Amino acid sequence: MPATEKDLAADAPWKKIQQNTFTRWCNEHLKAVNKPLLCDLQADLSDGLRLLALLEALSQRRMPRKHHPRPAFRQMKLENVSVALEFLEQENIKLVSIGEEPPPTPPTLSTLPEGGGSSGQGVSSTLREGGGDPLPRGTSTDRQTENSKAIVDGNLKLILGLIWTLILHYSISMPVWEDEEDEADKKTPKQRLLGWIQNKVPDLPITNFSRDWKDGRALGALVDSCAPGLCPDWESWNPVTPVENANEAMQLADVWLGIPQVIAPEEIIDPSVDEQSVMTYLSQFPKSKLKPGAPLKPKVNPKKARAYGPGLCPDWESWNPVTPVENANEAMQLADVWLGIPQVIAPEEIIDPSVDEQSVMTYLSQFPKSKLKPGAPLKPKVNPKKARAYGPGIEPSGNHVMRPAVFTVDTFSSGQAPVTVYVEDPQGRKEEVPQ
Repeated sequence: MPATEKDLAADAPWKKIQQNTFTRWCNEHLKAVNKPLLCDLQADLSDGLRLLALLEALSQRRMPRKHHPRPAFRQMKLENVSVALEFLEQENIKLVSIGEEPPPTPPTLSTLPEGGGSSGQGVSSTLREGGGDPLPRGTSTDRQTENSKAIVDGNLKLILGLIWTLILHYSISMPVWEDEEDEADKKTPKQRLLGWIQNKVPDLPITNFSRDWKDGRALGALVDSCAPGLCPDWESWNPVTPVENANEAMQLADVWLGIPQVIAPEEIIDPSVDEQSVMTYLSQFPKSKLKPGAPLKPKVNPKKARAYGPGLCPDWESWNPVTPVENANEAMQLADVWLGIPQVIAPEEIIDPSVDEQSVMTYLSQFPKSKLKPGAPLKPKVNPKKARAYGPGIEPSGNHVMRPAVFTVDTFSSGQAPVTVYVEDPQGRKEEVPQ
């Protein structure tokens, strides 16, 4: 999609979101090693100190040569930044512009694209549209000098490209993830992260790092997939409350999975959010671990609940087997009227001994998706055969004329219905017993 004039504006919303996200990502790593945090990404890397601290935190290695701990002059700042860029060059890390991805194979040595000026207004559409500026020609030393000057001068485009390079390498390309498909090393970082997420959340059609996350439900699904029971009700979330959905999922991920919110809930669901910011946040999930004491709950999905039992045709067990057409007609009429199942076969046909299986299957295949219509004449299931009477009053001996005969009628298993008790004499005459 080509960049619009609005997208390229200096105050485009996605640019601010990206700058905020990258700043928070850097601060999470600086905080882990007790180093001063960034307040302004564009200005706070200019002396090289926090850039060097960030590289040491990410690589778990010391810088190969000394730097100026108190850079009071511009030349000292340039030398500090050069130490950082030399380290990346020695690590064979390709420096890319925003939107550009290193190939899945080991990258060749390269440098950041040249920027211009300290105003930061040279941020181009490559920050969003996936392009990437041509890499400058010249010797490695010349390019490194120019790039050092650009960082010291606060070239925002160059700085964002540098941080994106670090995110791609240290958060997406380099770590080994569990539950990852084979041949992950043949994919780009974006393909790798997307593939891992698709494998974790197969129930949702996630194909990108922008619009598929806009209602917050995908975040809930991912959290629950990483920790089953932590966010079990994400399917019932209302898509018209995306900020609330994202906030709940991200709070749970922060507290119980240790995934800091490097992007805010209102930013990740913003229609103008850039893919790089979303990827930066999501890249933290593959290595997350559930903390002890998490409030795991069983998954509840009301859509999968079903009601069943007696009611629409409760007396089928008492039907006479010698009247099959009448039986089939009653059942099929009820199914037609109250379950919406048309009679694609006639009652006299379905009970015909010569009927073929295909015709019967055609009719019965309509039942699994049937729904009971409102107002159906449901009746409790009654089976008189399951009622029983017991007690001394009905025993063959021990009873006397004009004396009470005590017995019990148990209808627990026969269903709810009025009970009438008759006493039959030897001549077959019946007399109702008052209750």
